[in-house]
Formats: sequence, C-alpha cells, structure tokens
Amino acid sequence: GNKLFGMTHDGGNQYKGTIYSFDLSGSVFTTMHHFSGSDGSFPGGSLTLSGSLLYGMTSQGGSNNSGVLFSISTDGSGFTVLRHFDNTASGPQGSLFLSEGNLYGLTEYGGDNYSGALFEYNIAGDAFTVLGSFTGLNGYGPYGDPLKIGEEIYGMSRIGGSANSGNIFRYSPAFQWTGASSTSWSDETNWSKGEVPSGLEDVVIPAAPANQPHVDLVTASPAQVNNLTIQAGASLTIGPGKALTVNGTLLNEAGNSGLVLQSNATGTGSLLHNTDMVSGTVKRFITGNPDLTVYKYHMVSIPLADQNLTASLFNGSYLFEFDPSLQDWSGMGSDPETPLFSMKGYMIYYPAASTTYSFAGSLCNGSYGFESYQVAGEYQLIPNPYPSALDWDSPEITKYQIDNAIWVWNPESGNYATYGSGTGTNNGSRYIAQGQSFFIRASDFYAYLGMNNGARLHNTQPFFKTTEVIINQLRIKALCNNYSDEAVVQFKTGGQEFYDYSDVARLNGASDAPQVYTLAGNNKLSINTLPELSGSYSVPMNFETSFSGSVTLSFSELGSFPPQLPVALLDETDNKTINLRETPVYTFNHQAGDRSDRFRLLFGEANGISNPENSSSRLWISNGEVFIHAPELSGNQARLEIFSSNGQKTEEQSIVLSELTRVKINTRGMVVARVTTSAGTMVCKGIPAR
Repeated sequence: GNKLFGMTHDGGNQYKGTIYSFDLSGSVFTTMHHFSGSDGSFPGGSLTLSGSLLYGMTSQGGSNNSGVLFSISTDGSGFTVLRHFDNTASGPQGSLFLSEGNLYGLTEYGGDNYSGALFEYNIAGDAFTVLGSFTGLNGYGPYGDPLKIGEEIYGMSRIGGSANSGNIFRYSPAFQWTGASSTSWSDETNWSKGEVPSGLEDVVIPAAPANQPHVDLVTASPAQVNNLTIQAGASLTIGPGKALTVNGTLLNEAGNSGLVLQSNATGTGSLLHNTDMVSGTVKRFITGNPDLTVYKYHMVSIPLADQNLTASLFNGSYLFEFDPSLQDWSGMGSDPETPLFSMKGYMIYYPAASTTYSFAGSLCNGSYGFESYQVAGEYQLIPNPYPSALDWDSPEITKYQIDNAIWVWNPESGNYATYGSGTGTNNGSRYIAQGQSFFIRASDFYAYLGMNNGARLHNTQPFFKTTEVIINQLRIKALCNNYSDEAVVQFKTGGQEFYDYSDVARLNGASDAPQVYTLAGNNKLSINTLPELSGSYSVPMNFETSFSGSVTLSFSELGSFPPQLPVALLDETDNKTINLRETPVYTFNHQAGDRSDRFRLLFGEANGISNPENSSSRLWISNGEVFIHAPELSGNQARLEIFSSNGQKTEEQSIVLSELTRVKINTRGMVVARVTTSAGTMVCKGIPAR
C-alpha cells in the first residue's frame, strides 16, 4: 500500500533488533516487533512480501542461537518463528526471495562442511530443505542475497574459491524424473529439464509418475548422476547389460524393490556407487543342465553386505563350498537354512535349463580384504562382492604373496578360464564378472588380497579376452569330446625359463575334457611366459584326457611372431614335425592312458640361428663387438638388439650395413645379439670379452 517495511539490526527493548513500518502518507513510524533472543536476534537483509505476510531472517538467536526464519502480518500481528536454524544451515546474512510458493536463502555457516548452505522453505508444506552445501572450493561463507533466473539460483560467497577470495556461484536444481513419454532413462522428454542428466547433476526419482525409469545405457557409456534420491514408492531399474554410475550419494527410500539390477542371458545390470547400506535387489541369470555329468557348474558370489544369509538364496541348485585345507570341493547339503556368507565364494549346479536368482538387501560398498594361511601353491576361492565387475589389473587391488593370476570355471569348455601376465585362456579375462567368485593361488604361507571401490568398473565380461596388443604369443586350443582347453606360450621382457610371477599355473578341469599345458621344470602351466624371443626355444607341451578318440589341436596368433621365425610342433609319439605356419591344425588319435609328454613346441632353428636362406651373411661376437658380414645387403637398414642372459633387452639401435659392420656392445656377461634385415633375421650368442 502506502507503507515501507524494514528491520534494524540492533535496538528495540532487548537491544536485539526490531521490525518496523513507516506510513508515507502520515509519516508514522511503528515498531511492529522487538526481538528478544529466543525468537531471534540481530536481523539482517530485507523483508520479503507474500500476500499480507512478511518473511525475514535473523543472524543469531533462536533455540540454537543460529538464527531464525520468521513471518509477520503487515498489520504487525501474528509473528511466527517458522524455522530455528541449526548446524544443517546457520547464520543467515541476507534476504529471502520468493518463487512459486518457496522461499530461498543463504546461511553463512552450517551445511555438510560448516562452510555455508543454500536452502529452500516451502511455505504451504512447512518443509525446510538444504539444497546445497559449500565446501570451500566452491565458496565459503555465502553472504548477501541469492537471485533466481529461470530454474537456476545465483549468488556470491565472501571467501573460498580457487583464490580464497570468494566467488560467484550457480546452483542448478535436481533433475526430476517425469516419465512423460516412457520408461527410458535416455529419452530427454522424460526429464524435468528436457535433457538427460550428466554425472554432475543431482537426480530425484519421485513416486508419482506411472512410468518409472529403466536405465537403458550400455556399460561403454553408462548413465551417470551426482547425487541420486529414489523416493518412497518410486523405483529405478537397471536393465540387463546396462549400467549406472552414482558419483555422489545414493539414497534409496523405497527399499529393496526401489533399486533393481536385472539379469538375463544377454547380461546383468551394473551399478557403481559409494554409499553404505543402500537397499536393492540384484538378479543373476544362471544356466544349467539336467544332465549332471556335463559340468555346468558356476562359481558364484553374493553382492550383499547383510548378515544371516542362507542357502535358500540358491534354492533349487546343488551347492558346494571350497575347503582350502583339503584343496577340494564339498557338498553343502539341501537344508535351505544352511548359513552362507557374503565374503565367501561358492559353486552351484542348477539341474535344469536356466533360472534367475535374486539377492535382496544392502549392496556391498567400500574396501574388503581376504587373508589366507596356506602352503605355497594352494588355492583359495574369493568372491567379487560388488554389484559390478572387478578389474584384476587395477592398482586398487592389493596382492601380497599371491600369484598375479585368477582362475574361473568355464562350463562350456569343461576347464578353468585363466588370466595372468596380460593374456587369458578359455575366455579368461582381467575382468571378473558381477556375481562371480574366482580362485587365487598363494605363493607363501601368509597371503592377502585387498580391494576397494577403485577396482570396480562397468564391464560386459560373460559370467563364468584380452585387449592387449599380441606380440610373440602362440595360443594352443585342444578340442575333443565336445569340450575344449587352451594354453598360451608367450615371449616377453622379464619372462623367465623357470616358473615365476609372470606364469599362470594349470588348474585341472573335467577328467574327460582335453587338458593341454606346457612345462617349466615340473610346473604345469596354462600361460607360460618366457624371456623375450632372441634365439631358439624347445618348449615341452603335454596333453591328457580320460577320453579315447580323435583330438584336434589348433594353433593361432602365429602372425604375432617375426615372419621369418620357424614355429613347429614335434609329435614324439608319431615321430612327426609339423610346420605350424603351413599347417596350424593337427589331428591325432588318443587313447586313455597314453603318455602325456607327447609334444614339443619348437621356435626358431635347432641351433638358435635363423639366417636368411641362400645367403653368405654371418654374425658373431668378439672382443666387445658384434660383427655383421652381409656384403649383399651393404647400404641397407637393419635393427640390432642385444639381450642379457635373463632375456632382458639391454641395447637397441638402427644401423646401416656395410660389407662388414662392427658395433660395440656395452652389456657384460653372456649376451644374445639379433639382427633383423629385409632378408631375414640372424641371431648369435656369446660373451663380448674385452
């Protein structure tokens, strides 16, 4: 009307400030309210008018001496404290603004970091909400009046920010799911802001929409949010093979049914989050077979942090546990009340085509550790506890006195899938699927495996391939009796001719499935990592099975070796040598009880030198130098490599050949020299004595 309304910071009958009016027509000044402390003290900022009510704040006073939010009628009646500020938001130092029935303001202190907060007060619902807390980096001690433009709120802080001199900030309200068009997360018309949220946005899933969201983004480009709230009565479903990352806090007010990770034959939903005790349901599709002789076993884990778990989780399956002291499996009976533990792995066999199990409870999150007190070379079964895949090669996995390898049963091949030293067999991978348990192998009496959230990832690894560039690696696959097995021989810097950390031991599969492996001494290896290829190698390769009949060996990745290097298979039983470059598939007849040490793999020439055919070129080492006599290649480029006795490359250089080329060697002791030219490769060993 014709009045001005305001506040004084001090004064009044309690010297704690007042609310006043000034009638312009009569120049009448009226004190409408004297603050007393319990109802607030030392008001700041301006009053905000809505209808016939004025709203304002005090910086101190109230029940927590943190200030109050109040209302008063324009006629001076009905003073009401609406909110006693506390540590969630305290010490307001500016004005409120009104928008669509809500009041918005800033407090200098309080919030999650006691660095200030932005709040919302819904007048009709008498609901107070902290919208955002200041951290220091995004501002500290906000002061003055916020401003709303569209859906976003702007303001300033006095200190904090990157230069600790304050900043201008913007707050964007949470994305609200509307479900206006469908259940598709990736459909922008289903969101309040008309776009799909990013990993920096807060998201709220309310109960009202009939279409509740289904995450439909794949693991390579997952759905991402900052903070996520699933309100009571709402639900969020992550589809099979789809993925969601929650970077901030995950609040599920809807219980186990409010967050569901689905699973079918194509895959299982994946969730990365960082909040303890989040309720949810994780489903796991399992294949089986009514024929118990076909080895359709699955090594499983339980992605729940709950206690009092029982065998009823795997109702209908035969259930087994691994006894580290016996190094063998044992049946757990059929009592559904048999206790299970989320920090143990198990094995199941479902005696029908397939089923889907559900695990409902608090989802695992955070750090986990597994201790082992075993003889070196013994195995222990470890669960993947998370509702997502694990990366075995992650630096966030701690491996103390264990082999750098994992073993997972592959029901299709009848053998264990292995992974280690950058490669795998039988579809073994560095990625451990959600709901999967896996074997580790102790290298000393006390062993420890630790993991945390940093080791998780979204991955579509099947439940039961390496992505590294393949160099100097031979893969052997054996097929018989409708089963298969694989072994790998590779040559790498740091590899050894004896069993070491870069090798992966053989873990026997089904007796009537093929078992192919190489040897390092008496150690049976699925993956044999030898020193970098610098001469000739003869690698023992064994084969076993209780099956009698035809067996096929296939050899692949031959193109990873230098094209001039001979690679052959020696069958000592049939006295045959097969050039694998010309014949990469070899079939033979096997009878149960045949000798296992039947084969040898041959790399390079028998004497370790692979000289160009029909050439007078020669290579030797003498008096600290490498001598290369190649008159027909004079003027051509060549590459010289020097290897120490342990297979490590110590020197390498490009050279231009002359009729007789001499190059000094700096490496001491026994060395191997390799010269690669356009015509072929020459290799020799020697001691460059000086």
